[in-house]
Amino acid sequence: EPTALDNQTDEDVLIYSNGSTLYFKGLTTEYKVFNISGKLIYKGTETSLSLPKGSYIVRINNQVAKVVL
Repeated sequence: EPTALDNQTDEDVLIYSNGSTLYFKGLTTEYKVFNISGKLIYKGTETSLSLPKGSYIVRINNQVAKVVL
């Protein structure tokens, strides 16, 4: 199930998963991924990111989305 984010610069970022990989479509800026406990586990601009199964918080600029793998 894709999650859409509208960041402050009105760019549309689509986040979707396939198995244990997150994909970011339309990404033009750095993002952060936190585990459900709030610990930062990734910071960068990769357009795909493999993670263990679980729940994650993705933050792009001031927009936040919860993603479950």
